[in-house]
Amino acid sequence: MPSRNVYHVVPREERWGVRLEGSPSLSFETDDRDAAVDRAAGYVRQLGAGRVVVHGDSGQIETVHTFDQLPPEHGSWREAVLSKPVYAAVGAIALVAFGYGLSRRLT
Repeated sequence: MPSRNVYHVVPREERWGVRLEGSPSLSFETDDRDAAVDRAAGYVRQLGAGRVVVHGDSGQIETVHTFDQLPPEHGSWREAVLSKPVYAAVGAIALVAFGYGLSRRLT
């Protein structure tokens, strides 16, 4: 996985920072560790996939969260409406209605 998609949550002088891997500067800084983790996760989700590496007070890695890219949606509603199962259902309903109409006419 490219390092540009890895964000580190690091302690910094009684605060918490979010740093892009390989970058010397922080992208975000806050007093709350959970807020820093949430912000880093938001950055990774915007990129589609990546990792959030959470460091403890001592600077050692405590946890690593991996975010995978979601598969693309299957298409538009038009593709769903124009699919083969829908055609089959509409055809079956049309045949039943046609048969019912013929039976009413013949009696």
